[in-house]
Amino acid sequence: MDSAHAEAAVVLINTGADRTRENLENETPEQVLGVGGREQKLARQYVIDQCGKE
Repeated sequence: MDSAHAEAAVVLINTGADRTRENLENETPEQVLGVGGREQKLARQYVIDQCGKE
């Protein structure tokens, strides 16, 4: 997840995307490494603020 996709993630979550579904590496979307650092923390916090913590 990176900052460019935070708003898109919120739209998908709000329309029913499954935040608990795991990929082939057994990671949920919020566990997948993105750009890292401050940008990723802000993106994750934006999703949590908009959709709640999963």
